[in-house]
Amino acid sequence: MAEDLSSAYLRGGFGGSRSGYTSEAARGTNIDIGLGPGRYAGVGPRNFHRSEERIREDVCEALTVHDLDVSDLDVDVAESEVTLSGSVPDRATKREAVELAESIPGVTDVHTHIHVRNRWHNDGGGR
Repeated sequence: MAEDLSSAYLRGGFGGSRSGYTSEAARGTNIDIGLGPGRYAGVGPRNFHRSEERIREDVCEALTVHDLDVSDLDVDVAESEVTLSGSVPDRATKREAVELAESIPGVTDVHTHIHVRNRWHNDGGGR
């Protein structure tokens, strides 16, 4: 039976990458590197939590790489809760900034103290 299992492994009959991606080192060996969604995706070790500084860096990086004017925003993190404060040019930027912060792993809540600078010009509406 051991020969059957090893033959199946070498042929790629089991194992392999669920996501279709294998690392350079694993190419040709059908080693599953575990990428892709699975039953335990996002579940870490029992006492693991992301540090406040790491969460803050990830939020700032996410806000920076998107085409948003967030140059007047401050990002603070306390007990895995993010507080965004400052001003943005329009409501769409405010919504997207909050959504980006919420999408960062480890964030449990997002508090907003964001003011829209040009409320009536950029969102197509008025009072």
